[in-house]
Amino acid sequence: MNEKTLIANLYFLFCVAFLPQHIFLPSIVTTAKYFETNYSTMQFAISAFMAGGATLQIILGPLSDRFGRRPILLISLLGFILVTVGCIFSSDAYSFLFFRTLQALSIGGLVIGRAIVADTQNPNEIFKIMANLAIIMAFITITGPVLGEFIDTRYGWKFSFYFLLLLGSVLLVINFIALPETNTKKIDSFWDQVAQYRLLFRIRLFWVYVLTGNFATASFFSLLVAIPYCVQKIFFLEASWIGFIIGIIVSGFIMGNIISSKFSKRVTEFAWLATGYFFLIFSITLSLLLYKTMQTFPLVLFFPFFFIGIGNGFIWPISIAGAVTINQHLRGSASGLHGASMYMIGAIFSSILAIWISQSNGIWPIYFVLTVSTVLGILVISRFNLEKKRYQAI
Repeated sequence: MNEKTLIANLYFLFCVAFLPQHIFLPSIVTTAKYFETNYSTMQFAISAFMAGGATLQIILGPLSDRFGRRPILLISLLGFILVTVGCIFSSDAYSFLFFRTLQALSIGGLVIGRAIVADTQNPNEIFKIMANLAIIMAFITITGPVLGEFIDTRYGWKFSFYFLLLLGSVLLVINFIALPETNTKKIDSFWDQVAQYRLLFRIRLFWVYVLTGNFATASFFSLLVAIPYCVQKIFFLEASWIGFIIGIIVSGFIMGNIISSKFSKRVTEFAWLATGYFFLIFSITLSLLLYKTMQTFPLVLFFPFFFIGIGNGFIWPISIAGAVTINQHLRGSASGLHGASMYMIGAIFSSILAIWISQSNGIWPIYFVLTVSTVLGILVISRFNLEKKRYQAI
């Protein structure tokens, strides 16, 4: 597998890693009826998916540093196939949630692709590839709900999982045949590598990169959970609106990534991060003003979230590229810890919002959660320049 084919394969892996979360969004109501449970129970499948995606990444990073990227990736793909079958044949809501969580655990292995990027590319190329991965994530975020709504309406929600099963099987065959091992500096002991997490925990700059990105993406994940409920339960609109509104946000995300990738060398990292959070503040403020002044068309409150997308597009590539390149011996661990914390923080914020918004049946919890995540992110980036100088002085 040459370099171009390797990168294309990684892009495909990330498509499959992100798709299960988004293709399911329009099917929340359908699965709630199918399993004869309430909406909030099935909505928990989104948060459980994020939490599951977080958990195993912490272990898989060091495992890939010890045993190599290839075996971890292949085992994860096999696990993805098996638990997707479990989702299809679940007999009740709780077994479905169980297999969805396991599905997320298996996807934790697919993001080893980030470590493969760090193994094979120089820092400038890593930034560009991470920006492209962000665009792919954005594309899946738009097309996933649209595809899920199409499949759910015409064939039923299970066929979305049959589609995922097909993609996972194709990836397993391709990577079993052609994926090379990219980790040429395997460590001697897995437990020694786990212990190296203590080193990452002590690197403050690593956590500045991680948390700056994660508090921004928490707003993104929270909106993904809130939008289906608002569309179907508060505004009583068709599920097709879900993909349209998410598309507005993700269009901003794509634009932000394109801009940051094109001008990455001309602007400092701090300037990108600060500008990204400015867009988050602007988005929340504008949405509030429009909602208060145009209540005859309440969906207008979502349109300014286009700028949350732009802000995340500025922040996310710098966050992940900075985290995985901070120590060349800890790339797998750094990738796993970054991904785990991103999904865990996203799960916490989205779970709080899912419970709160379903109980209040109003939109105000959205603004509170978005504001809290944004303020926390701003507090983190206020330490960026100081921690970078300290790290460079070591």
